[in-house]
Amino acid sequence: SRVGGDTVEFCGQVYTVAELGLLDALEIFGGLCAARVFDGALFDRLLVLCDMSWAQLFTLYSSKGVLNRFRQDHGYKSGTYTKIWDGREDNEHLSEIIAGLDAEAGDIGEQIYTALAARYPG
Repeated sequence: SRVGGDTVEFCGQVYTVAELGLLDALEIFGGLCAARVFDGALFDRLLVLCDMSWAQLFTLYSSKGVLNRFRQDHGYKSGTYTKIWDGREDNEHLSEIIAGLDAEAGDIGEQIYTALAARYPG
């Protein structure tokens, strides 16, 4: 739980959020999540430590949803979907696709779906 503006308490110890390294921040964040406690400053710290912006996180999260919809539309439930394309998993193709897109684009979901369809061999 939050102690002050820049600190967080976990297991009876107070930590300065800005001083936490990745492993400690992950451990504390995981423990807090298990206790159903969300700490926004700690989450921001994790993003910084992972060199990721909120826009990039949103793009990754929403792109995975697009991939899941693409899988369903192409036979995932029936077992006809091919997860490996040209020797690489569909998630790898997705990563390449989103790396070349603008995270702020309003139609990013459509762009991702179209790019997946263009690469899909099925």
